[in-house]
Amino acid sequence: MGELKYSNQGEIDLLAFPNDLNDDTLDALRRTISTLRQQGCQKLVLVGKEIERITSHNLEIPAGAIRIFRTMEGKITLAEFPENVLQLIRRVSWYKYLNVFKTIPEAITFLDPER
Repeated sequence: MGELKYSNQGEIDLLAFPNDLNDDTLDALRRTISTLRQQGCQKLVLVGKEIERITSHNLEIPAGAIRIFRTMEGKITLAEFPENVLQLIRRVSWYKYLNVFKTIPEAITFLDPER
């Protein structure tokens, strides 16, 4: 099982998914978003370029954490997600809270237009 990979660029946090988007990964995403929010994070990029398959039966797992992050004035973007993965994510309730970009630099520019 792969793990989320964390990095940051200034005040923007990035979380990269492993190749398998499964219930464990989504639960780790839920916990990590909550932790980052509690640490003051307000700008987050979720990077999906490594995702090769989705084996989750419950893509709603991170919904609560994403909604809370957004209500606390946080912004979440998706970057570099394969189209087949985006098609599935578009069906979940939390998709409406996200901004989707083809590249990480586009997502970062959206989150920090002053760069």
